[in-house]
Amino acid sequence: MSFVTEEAPASTDGRRQRGDSTRRAILGRSMKLASAGGLESLSIARLADDLGMSKSGLFAHFGSKEELQLSTIRAARRVFSDEAVTPALAARKGSSASTRCSARGRSTSPATRSRAGAS
Repeated sequence: MSFVTEEAPASTDGRRQRGDSTRRAILGRSMKLASAGGLESLSIARLADDLGMSKSGLFAHFGSKEELQLSTIRAARRVFSDEAVTPALAARKGSSASTRCSARGRSTSPATRSRAGAS
Protein backbone atom coordinates (compact mmCIF):
# COMPACT_ATOMS: atom_id res chain seq x y z
CA MET A 1 0.00 0.00 0.00
CA SER A 2 1.38 3.37 -0.98
CA PHE A 3 0.56 6.57 0.81
CA VAL A 4 0.80 9.69 -1.23
CA THR A 5 0.38 12.95 0.53
CA GLU A 6 -0.18 16.11 -1.35
CA GLU A 7 0.47 19.51 0.10
CA ALA A 8 -2.19 22.12 -0.41
CA PRO A 9 -1.05 24.90 -2.70
CA ALA A 10 0.74 27.59 -0.74
CA SER A 11 -1.42 30.28 -2.30
CA THR A 12 -4.54 28.75 -0.76
CA ASP A 13 -4.08 30.51 2.56
CA GLY A 14 -1.13 32.78 1.90
CA ARG A 15 1.09 31.20 4.58
CA ARG A 16 4.08 30.89 2.27
CA GLN A 17 3.75 34.49 1.10
CA ARG A 18 3.45 35.75 4.68
CA GLY A 19 6.42 33.61 5.70
CA ASP A 20 8.53 34.95 2.84
CA SER A 21 7.51 38.50 3.69
CA THR A 22 8.38 37.98 7.35
CA ARG A 23 11.74 36.44 6.46
CA ARG A 24 12.56 39.43 4.22
CA ALA A 25 11.65 41.82 7.04
CA ILE A 26 13.85 39.88 9.47
CA LEU A 27 16.77 39.88 7.04
CA GLY A 28 16.33 43.58 6.30
CA ARG A 29 16.56 44.42 9.99
CA SER A 30 19.41 41.95 10.59
CA MET A 31 21.44 43.53 7.77
CA LYS A 32 21.01 46.96 9.37
CA LEU A 33 22.07 45.66 12.78
CA ALA A 34 25.01 43.71 11.38
CA SER A 35 26.23 46.66 9.31
CA ALA A 36 26.29 48.81 12.44
CA GLY A 37 27.59 46.31 14.99
CA GLY A 38 28.87 43.25 13.13
CA LEU A 39 27.41 39.77 12.95
CA GLU A 40 27.99 39.20 16.65
CA SER A 41 25.53 42.00 17.40
CA LEU A 42 22.70 39.94 15.94
CA SER A 43 20.52 38.27 18.49
CA ILE A 44 17.23 36.54 18.03
CA ALA A 45 15.85 38.34 21.09
CA ARG A 46 16.81 41.80 19.76
CA LEU A 47 15.45 41.11 16.29
CA ALA A 48 12.21 39.71 17.69
CA ASP A 49 11.79 42.77 19.91
CA ASP A 50 12.62 45.20 17.07
CA LEU A 51 10.15 43.48 14.75
CA GLY A 52 7.41 42.97 17.34
CA MET A 53 7.39 39.20 17.10
CA SER A 54 8.12 36.32 19.42
CA LYS A 55 11.59 34.79 19.67
CA SER A 56 10.14 31.38 18.83
CA GLY A 57 8.42 32.84 15.76
CA LEU A 58 11.66 34.38 14.55
CA PHE A 59 13.64 31.24 15.41
CA ALA A 60 11.25 29.18 13.27
CA HIS A 61 12.46 31.04 10.18
CA PHE A 62 16.14 30.22 10.72
CA GLY A 63 16.58 27.46 13.32
CA SER A 64 19.81 28.82 14.79
CA LYS A 65 21.79 32.00 15.29
CA GLU A 66 24.41 30.67 12.88
CA GLU A 67 21.81 30.20 10.13
CA LEU A 68 20.51 33.71 10.82
CA GLN A 69 24.05 35.07 10.40
CA LEU A 70 24.66 33.09 7.20
CA SER A 71 21.31 34.19 5.77
CA THR A 72 22.15 37.79 6.65
CA ILE A 73 25.45 37.53 4.77
CA ARG A 74 23.72 36.02 1.73
CA ALA A 75 21.07 38.75 1.77
CA ALA A 76 23.70 41.50 2.10
CA ARG A 77 25.66 39.99 -0.77
CA ARG A 78 22.52 40.06 -2.96
CA VAL A 79 21.83 43.69 -2.03
CA PHE A 80 25.42 44.69 -2.80
CA SER A 81 25.30 42.88 -6.12
CA ASP A 82 21.95 44.40 -7.08
CA GLU A 83 22.77 47.94 -5.97
CA ALA A 84 26.48 48.25 -6.74
CA VAL A 85 27.92 45.52 -8.96
CA THR A 86 25.11 45.15 -11.51
CA PRO A 87 24.72 48.92 -12.13
CA ALA A 88 28.51 49.30 -12.38
CA LEU A 89 28.73 46.53 -14.94
CA ALA A 90 25.82 47.98 -16.90
CA ALA A 91 27.46 51.41 -16.89
CA ARG A 92 30.74 49.88 -17.95
CA LYS A 93 29.14 48.15 -20.94
CA GLY A 94 27.47 51.37 -21.97
CA SER A 95 30.56 53.57 -21.84
CA SER A 96 33.67 53.75 -23.97
CA ALA A 97 37.15 52.97 -22.71
CA SER A 98 38.08 56.66 -22.69
CA THR A 99 35.06 57.54 -20.56
CA ARG A 100 35.88 54.79 -18.06
CA CYS A 101 39.53 55.79 -17.86
CA SER A 102 38.88 59.51 -17.59
CA ALA A 103 36.37 58.83 -14.84
CA ARG A 104 39.24 57.18 -12.96
CA GLY A 105 41.62 60.04 -13.76
CA ARG A 106 43.50 58.20 -16.49
CA SER A 107 43.93 58.84 -20.15
CA THR A 108 43.66 56.26 -22.89
CA SER A 109 46.18 58.07 -25.08
CA PRO A 110 49.76 56.68 -24.85
CA ALA A 111 51.17 60.22 -25.31
CA THR A 112 49.08 61.57 -22.48
CA ARG A 113 49.94 58.61 -20.26
CA SER A 114 53.68 59.13 -20.85
CA ARG A 115 53.38 62.87 -20.06
CA ALA A 116 51.56 62.04 -16.85
CA GLY A 117 54.29 59.58 -15.88
CA ALA A 118 52.11 56.52 -16.32
CA SER A 119 53.44 53.48 -18.06
